[in-house]
Formats: sequence, structure tokens, C-alpha cells
Amino acid sequence: MADLKPLVEPIGFDHVNLKTRDMSRSINFYTQTLGMRLVRAERNEQGEIRFASLRVGDLLIDLQPNDGEWAGQGGGFNHVAILVEPTDLQALAEKLRSQGVTITEGPVRRQGAFGFGQALYIEDPDGNGVEIKHHEWPVINH
Repeated sequence: MADLKPLVEPIGFDHVNLKTRDMSRSINFYTQTLGMRLVRAERNEQGEIRFASLRVGDLLIDLQPNDGEWAGQGGGFNHVAILVEPTDLQALAEKLRSQGVTITEGPVRRQGAFGFGQALYIEDPDGNGVEIKHHEWPVINH
């Protein structure tokens, strides 16, 4: 493999996003069984939790309902978020597209384990979701 310079400099993980069939059951499991702390619960007009964030150390596990058909084994995985040094995500998206990488969303401003930042959502070669995220200020010493 050729020695190519990477397009970004990873500095850590931000969060993991999981789809769930039952938000209340999952929130109870992560908080009551595993001792995580619920730090965010966004509700719809009917009062149903549509997005939840649970703190585990410096990171978050985000939960969202699976509104589609359940895919079975591994079907709850949505994406992994990788922190990178601040970079122009629009330019990065163009470079990735030129290399045949699927961009699924972004750049967009989203909240993560360290507050708000810019995010670009892509797919890896197997179709797994990857969020490339950076914050306005470096928040992790490396």
C-alpha cells in the first residue's frame, strides 16, 4: 500500500449512536442496569422520547428509535463518531466523493459528547456509518 497522507487527523471517539426498538427499555437498561447518566431526552409533540443521550465517562451513547424494518443481528448500530482536528468538512466531503466514498449527510452542526461541532456522515466500504466530527475548539489533549 502506498504511503499516502491521511485526509484527517483522528484524535478520539465522540459517541456511539444506536437504534432501538423500545426507547424506555433501552434508557432503563443503560441507566438502571449499567449506571449511565441520562443527560438529554428530546421528545416529540406526543411526549415520546425520540432521541436520548447517556453519559459514559467522557463519551456518549445516543439512542434513537428504529423507525424502519429491524435488520436483525447488528441492526441497531447506526454510526461511530470519530473526532478529528478542525478542518473544512465541505472540502473534505468533495475529496471523499472524488474517491468514491458515499456521503450520507453534512456537513451539519450537531451536538456530541463535548458540545456542538461540525459533522460529516459517510459510509465505510461495508456500508457502516461513520461520523467525522470536529469542535470549534480543541477539547481533547493528544
